[in-house]
Amino acid sequence: MIPARVMSRVRVVSPRVSSSFFNFLKQIQYLLLTAWPSSKCTANFSHFKTYTGASCTGSRYYHENSAVTMKSYRRNTKETLSTMIGNHHSCKWCGIDNMCHSYNEKQPPASLCEIDDYIEYQSTCPLEPAYPTEPPEFLGDWMSALLQISSFSSTPLSELSLPGTHDSLSYDLSLTLAKDGVDDRDRLSKILRELSILRPNELEEVIRLQAQSQKLDIYQQLNNGIRFIDFRITYESKEIEGNKPDWYSLHSLLSNHPAYVYLEAIREWMEQHSEEVVVIWFSRHGSVSDRSESAYPQTPVSAKRFFWRFVEDLFDGVMIDKTISDYRTTGIQDLVARNHRMIPFVTDYEEFTGSSVHGYDSRCIKNSFKGRVFDEVNTYHAQREYFFSHGDVNEEQWFDLLGMNSAVEEWQVESALKKRFIPFNIFDICASSVNIPGNLMCPTSLLDVEQLQNYYNQHILAEAYDAFASGAVKDVHFPNAFYLDGLDFDGSLRTGTMTLEGRSHPDASKDYSQTKYAFVDTIIAYNLEKVCKVPLEFLDVAACQALQTYVEERIARYPALRWQEPAFGRRDDWPL
Repeated sequence: MIPARVMSRVRVVSPRVSSSFFNFLKQIQYLLLTAWPSSKCTANFSHFKTYTGASCTGSRYYHENSAVTMKSYRRNTKETLSTMIGNHHSCKWCGIDNMCHSYNEKQPPASLCEIDDYIEYQSTCPLEPAYPTEPPEFLGDWMSALLQISSFSSTPLSELSLPGTHDSLSYDLSLTLAKDGVDDRDRLSKILRELSILRPNELEEVIRLQAQSQKLDIYQQLNNGIRFIDFRITYESKEIEGNKPDWYSLHSLLSNHPAYVYLEAIREWMEQHSEEVVVIWFSRHGSVSDRSESAYPQTPVSAKRFFWRFVEDLFDGVMIDKTISDYRTTGIQDLVARNHRMIPFVTDYEEFTGSSVHGYDSRCIKNSFKGRVFDEVNTYHAQREYFFSHGDVNEEQWFDLLGMNSAVEEWQVESALKKRFIPFNIFDICASSVNIPGNLMCPTSLLDVEQLQNYYNQHILAEAYDAFASGAVKDVHFPNAFYLDGLDFDGSLRTGTMTLEGRSHPDASKDYSQTKYAFVDTIIAYNLEKVCKVPLEFLDVAACQALQTYVEERIARYPALRWQEPAFGRRDDWPL
């Protein structure tokens, strides 16, 4: 295994960063210089309710003997916050005894864990519940299964819908701020770098929690049915920890490993699944139109071409060749037979690839964004319009891509920082800014946000599929690919209140903490409905019926489920 390189990149705030947010960061800087102790454990104050402190940087693993309340803080006004929790020093979680332990490298804690077994950061906690030892059935080869239906075999990719992930590699982010700032905002990056010097890695961990949108690794995503990969890349021209300049993935933070590591995993998976087609979009920040310097700042053309040659060499024998095949007209069976199964779209196509026949210009993508849970009423209506008023004809032959994720907002990032560094702040506007009636929850991580978005996404996805399958609506439009966050085991989307890395809200109902929705199976079912609605003389009736029954049974395990828990943003009567 390649050791983590501890590197990072940040896209955590809205396009316009207000002066008040900069002032807030300056306040954090002051606190870091004065009261706040050097500790990987955080005290957790929450409106007079007693929660345990020493939480291993906010993870689900709490130290049982360090409860601190707002009342105790008020009773001890002469006692500084530093004194109150300064005795925790550093703590790490031991997964063997499920406890946090005071940790000192010179004197390791007396527990069942060896030094290398500890987890220090919430964002590096494993998937909860733990990922099974075996991948889910069917999803790793769902295209292969559908190839037995002749009408599917002859259908081009442009007439199908693929399940995909947004910021697909964000499960493996590091802790180093990148060269060109926070989404090119140099002033903000400078302040963050200064803060990082005062408390190395603490601020970056909070930022990483605002950037991590996936927990399943890329191999697991493919095994769980994902066929569209949002592959973000950036070039680091300077050596990092002795490593030569290289390309890394990113979502706000740079990946732990160079980009080629993840590409090699995809290639290995494709070798094991010889009848599956995978679409990969290479970009820096998800722009279809950026070119040259705006696409990849401070990156020489030679570095772009070098990376592209690596991609062509690695996927030699499985990449599309546009002189022979075209995703818009070539049937899936022919793509598989010709081994044209890896189809890349590339931002800055001409300069990056030299107009290669093995890839497509990202300007062929029509990238629609219909996700913002903090404005869910308008989001819901925009999604309904997309599915039900769009029409199912793509005359211009775009690769139609639909994002249904939520971006974190400035106030949400500010609240996450307050919770980490000023946990006794009772004037935080976070919960009210969520803008869901009755909500009392402050989402302090991107997974919190995305699982809340998934809760509402599942209803429109289920409604659109049901309308199409039943024939109630003639022209229901599904995109060529979805990309969403919060993918869970079995191709599902986590919709419950426990985040994928296992952090629970203390007062949330345990009955709904791990609920999920059958995302990938719903998209497969849509494809089945589409290819099985052909005239009978072209229809493989038995194969269609068998597969449709099987996939419907899979969907029934994780249906779109509403419940009433408004304090945590989940309502069964809203929006209407």
